[in-house]
Amino acid sequence: MCESEPEASVFEGEDFKFSLDFKGGDEAVGVKRLIYDGGEGYQYYYFCEKAKGENKKNCGAWVDKKGNKISSATNKVTLKGKEIIISKITEKDRGAYNSIFEDPKLEMPDVRLSVGTRPPSPKS
Repeated sequence: MCESEPEASVFEGEDFKFSLDFKGGDEAVGVKRLIYDGGEGYQYYYFCEKAKGENKKNCGAWVDKKGNKISSATNKVTLKGKEIIISKITEKDRGAYNSIFEDPKLEMPDVRLSVGTRPPSPKS
């Protein structure tokens, strides 16, 4: 039996809250994403307070697999307890998100993020 990826949905301009509330979640050192409309491969964000080695010098910004900063990735990312908060999501942020661990055995399924446009307010 095939399990589908977990899904999340937010409106443009809202924050995406990615839960780490699972066994081993507190060992996450960052978050990665594969943007559906990007074609550039995975983007990585390492938390400065948890990153080690090579990843430490790339912490606090979205980078590609070679460690180059991605100028088009402008979201602020915050780690609060057992939650990763990615601010001000836009349509270009649609994609598959996952936490990054030093231990690859802790890898979780990707979370597919869809982004909607909030309907206009009704006229009175």
